[in-house]
Amino acid sequence: MIHLVLWPRGMKPSISVNGVVFLCGRRHMRVMVVNLTSLKLVGLVPSHIGNMSFLKDLDLQNNSFSGPIPPELGSCIYLEILNLTNNNFEGPIPSTLANLRGMQFLELSHNHLIGQIPSFLKDFKLLMNLNVSYNEFEGAVPTTGIFNNTRSVSIAANKKLCRGIPELKLPECNSTKPKKRNSKAHLKVVIPLTLGIGLILVVFLLCLRWLRRQRKESFLICKKTSP
Repeated sequence: MIHLVLWPRGMKPSISVNGVVFLCGRRHMRVMVVNLTSLKLVGLVPSHIGNMSFLKDLDLQNNSFSGPIPPELGSCIYLEILNLTNNNFEGPIPSTLANLRGMQFLELSHNHLIGQIPSFLKDFKLLMNLNVSYNEFEGAVPTTGIFNNTRSVSIAANKKLCRGIPELKLPECNSTKPKKRNSKAHLKVVIPLTLGIGLILVVFLLCLRWLRRQRKESFLICKKTSP
C-alpha cells in the first residue's frame, strides 16, 4: 500500500511503500530522506548508500543490520541526521564520518561498536545530540565541543570509557600509569647495571695499568742484574 505524505513547501511529497519513506528534493529529484525504521531488516547496509550524495536524513533504527558502519557514508556530506540505534553494527566509527560537518543528530546507541569515540566529533559545530550509549567504546572521552555539555551527550553503559569532563563521573584513564611504572622499573634496572659496568671497567683499567707497571719494573730489574 502506497501513502503520500505532505512535506513543507519546496519539497516534493514523499512516497511511503510498506513503511519505507523516501523523500526527494523538488529541483534535483535526489533522495534526501530514507526512513527504514522497525522493519526487521537484517544483513549489511549496502556500500551504495554513499551514492546518495544529497541524503540529509538516514533512519535505520530498530532493525537487525550488522557489520561495520559503511565508511561510504562519509560521501554523504549533506547528512544532518543519522540514526542507527538498536541494531547489531560492530567495529569502530569510520574515520570517513569526519567529512559530515553538517551533522546535527548522531544516534548510535545499542549496537556493538568498539574503539575510541572519535575526537573529530568535538569539531562538529552543528552537532546538537550525540548518543553512543550501550556499546563497547573505550579510552578517553574528549572534553571540548559537544562533549562539554552533558545534556547533549549520552555515553551510558560503555564500561571502558574514562576521563571526560567531571560531570560525566568517569574514572581516570590508567593507560598512562603502567607506562610510568614501567619506566621507573626500567630505570631501577638500567642505573645499577650502568654503574656496575662502569665499576668493572674502572677495575679493569686499574689492573691493566698495574700489570704494565709490574712488567716494566721486572724488565728494569732483569736489565740491572744481567752481566
